[in-house]
Amino acid sequence: MEMYNPMHPGEVIKELYIKESGMSLRAVAKALGVSAPTFSRLVSGKSSVSVEMAFRLEKVLGGSAESWLQMQTNYDLWHIKQSDRYQEIKKLKKLEVA
Repeated sequence: MEMYNPMHPGEVIKELYIKESGMSLRAVAKALGVSAPTFSRLVSGKSSVSVEMAFRLEKVLGGSAESWLQMQTNYDLWHIKQSDRYQEIKKLKKLEVA
């Protein structure tokens, strides 16, 4: 079942971890072992969760690395499906095998 407009993982982090705990972005970034600007880009939705970041999030915030990556994939897929950029791409009727 496809989600309707899934949240970016950064938004989830901001709403469920930063606001709930009252911790600063800088403190969480330090715990993750990344720079504050790097973490800020993630939280603002300007960057994506990488495999390495997913692993760091698992260790610091909880949840599995797989769940962080799936959240990012769901977000990316939903947004690309809403885009008109790929509407002209059509499925091949028959694939020729040499």
